Amino acid sequence: TFDDVRSVFKKRCVTCHNEDRARGDLDLTTWEAISAGSSSGPVVVPGKPDDSLVYTLAAHREDPKMPPGAPRIPQRELDLIRDWIARGISEGSPKTASAPKV
Repeated sequence: TFDDVRSVFKKRCVTCHNEDRARGDLDLTTWEAISAGSSSGPVVVPGKPDDSLVYTLAAHREDPKMPPGAPRIPQRELDLIRDWIARGISEGSPKTASAPKV
């Protein structure tokens, strides 16, 4: 869920990618901020982790590698990000939670 991924972002990313200090114009603190993307464009492509910069940069598949000057984040955390994106942004995200109930 977004809550699981948010905990990874909080632990690994928001020092540099937050509302007050959005390096690369990227804020990873809320769903709305993530969906807004960065100065490079969209950072999450629902259903396509290999096309999502949030995943590919953290997995060290593309440059600049994130976090910069540090080892790749643990595979378990990368798997959370990858699965969240692969599922098309799973339930628990504010976007899904705000959908009308049927």
